[in-house]
Amino acid sequence: MAERVIGHRTSPCRRKVVARPYLRAEAPGAHDILVTPSPNPHPWFSLASSCAKIEMLNSTIKNRRVTIMAFRLATYNVENLFGRAKVLNFSNHATGDEKMVKIAELQAILKKPTYSTRDRNKAGDLYKELYNFIGYNILRSDIGFYLFRKRDADGDGHKETYQLVPTRSNQWHGFLTYDRDRFSDDTSRHTARVITEVDADVICINEVESRPVLDDFNSDRLRKLYPYNILIDCITDPRGIDVAVYSKHPIGTVRTNIFSEDAGGRPIFSRDCLEVEILADFGPIYLLANHLKSKSGGGDARRKAQAEEVKRILADRYDLRRQRVAVLGDLNDTPESDPLSPLMDLRGLTDVLASRYGPPEDQRWTYRYEDEFNQIDYILVSDPMADALMNVGIERRGMAPEALEGGNPSVRPFRGIDNWRNAGSDHAAVFADFDFR
Repeated sequence: MAERVIGHRTSPCRRKVVARPYLRAEAPGAHDILVTPSPNPHPWFSLASSCAKIEMLNSTIKNRRVTIMAFRLATYNVENLFGRAKVLNFSNHATGDEKMVKIAELQAILKKPTYSTRDRNKAGDLYKELYNFIGYNILRSDIGFYLFRKRDADGDGHKETYQLVPTRSNQWHGFLTYDRDRFSDDTSRHTARVITEVDADVICINEVESRPVLDDFNSDRLRKLYPYNILIDCITDPRGIDVAVYSKHPIGTVRTNIFSEDAGGRPIFSRDCLEVEILADFGPIYLLANHLKSKSGGGDARRKAQAEEVKRILADRYDLRRQRVAVLGDLNDTPESDPLSPLMDLRGLTDVLASRYGPPEDQRWTYRYEDEFNQIDYILVSDPMADALMNVGIERRGMAPEALEGGNPSVRPFRGIDNWRNAGSDHAAVFADFDFR
């Protein structure tokens, strides 16, 4: 993190101060710099929320040098970087949800120790219906190279379908795979533009294919903006929608919670709750990067269990009164929802968007579902970070025009985004600026 110094008209660092779109520096005298709101703020800029900070800066800047340790933290659900599982890549998410239910049904059959004729026929019918979305990888087999074979369903050759080949699960070892759509160059460039426009010191990225993809995107699309990154492949979700962190600061201790289980021995997290220590110049920041269970197929009970587990982790390992801690990511529910109540009601944890925008929620929306504009992406911070909070922003210009239509405030997408297929994501990015002087 660069040290940003203002106080002399000719200072080469002055442009660093005005690089953020919500501040502008004017130089009325050789040694006086007045910081004022920009006359043309971005649509997501809250003028009222910044006036107190600006007034404080003006009172301390005049006639002397001031060192500002500015730090920007962000979160962004990118909906993958270079390609996405076909079953997830529908404009109408309900269509993908229906396919995922059928995939879960097929997986449940494959986990049985023995397969009845009815099981084998049902598995074959499901495989035929899902043929364009899934495949399989056989690691060991006593039944040959193929898990499914064609069969005549009605005996007269008019209805061809498939049948599961093995009769027992110990006859083969392998797993289902997800066929992927490769994104166009425009789509990945628009995703990259959101990240570069936000220009965070540290950013949580949701729905990333893998660690190698994270590296490639940083090199190919972000021009190596981030020298440090971390992602741990999630064994509980094979669709390639993992949680990751990009950082301009060294990364210290990393901890996964993939193996956390409930009382019944089932995995708690559908994607990792990734704990990452950021070794900043002013001291460590501890991140809990999350992507909680979606609402597809219900999911409320599991999402609440995940929120409760995050709360337990915070209580066991961190001091929200003294340490810089942030819980961030796509939490897949609204602030007032019951599943998120363990976190939203937790003393010592502040939602930065609520602290700056307040109600109504449609002023701070990050995701559109049908005609509802909701906040489902969050940066929740501990007391030391809340005390240092300067400004908050929401970058929505990477979203499709149909997602932005009717939203408050009114926003136009980046040039070149004209439909959901070439949008950067269907989520907005959220960022927060802190002054750790």
